[in-house]
Amino acid sequence: MPYEDKDGVLLDYAVINSEIKSDGIRVKAYIDNLEFIFTEYKSFWIHGLGMGEHKIKVELIGADGKALKGEFTSSGWSTFKLSN
Repeated sequence: MPYEDKDGVLLDYAVINSEIKSDGIRVKAYIDNLEFIFTEYKSFWIHGLGMGEHKIKVELIGADGKALKGEFTSSGWSTFKLSN
């Protein structure tokens, strides 16, 4: 099935053994050159990416906005391609 932007791309993640709060641990998502910060758990539909290759990364950050240290606090960069 060809991709159409109206379909969007779903960004979903899970945080285990912690709680996401606006004044505590938060989730930061990088999508191409954009950054988004989530202060509560929610799935996120991405629209407007256009065809071609894109990159994404999700990480946990502290209240200070800095990435948390640890083995499972970042997804690392992933690349995906949209085509029709």
